[in-house]
Amino acid sequence: MMAKGLLTEKQIDEVAKLGCLSKLRFGQILVLHGYMSDTVVASCLAEQFDLPMVDPMRLKVNPEALALVSHDEAIKNLFLPVDLTDEVLAVAVSDPIDLELTDKIAKKTGRRLMLAIAAPTTLQAAIDHFYGKSGLVGVTSKKVWAA
Repeated sequence: MMAKGLLTEKQIDEVAKLGCLSKLRFGQILVLHGYMSDTVVASCLAEQFDLPMVDPMRLKVNPEALALVSHDEAIKNLFLPVDLTDEVLAVAVSDPIDLELTDKIAKKTGRRLMLAIAAPTTLQAAIDHFYGKSGLVGVTSKKVWAA
């Protein structure tokens, strides 16, 4: 981030110190202190982990993929199931290093996960949009992962 001119060394040091005092991740602190938007942080994560960056509101979401995860769990974990095959579940996430979450979902769905990164604010809006703010709408497939 410093090499790209997005942060100064002083800002990085400040964020690192704040990170030691809280349970927040580096990117969360950057956003909370106004050093960068969540979209820029997500873009940096996508580049760092060599994952695609997506705008989840522009995705064509498969209702069968949505049916695998409850709306509450999707919101709680900022995780949007997008598409699936017999072996793979494509998902948009805000935190690609939450291995506990990705392992849990892979185990519950019986599928490997294919990750894409999305900014948390747009991901939350997309989850509400695709599930229909009060939960899963118009999908009759059985949920295999719920709260």
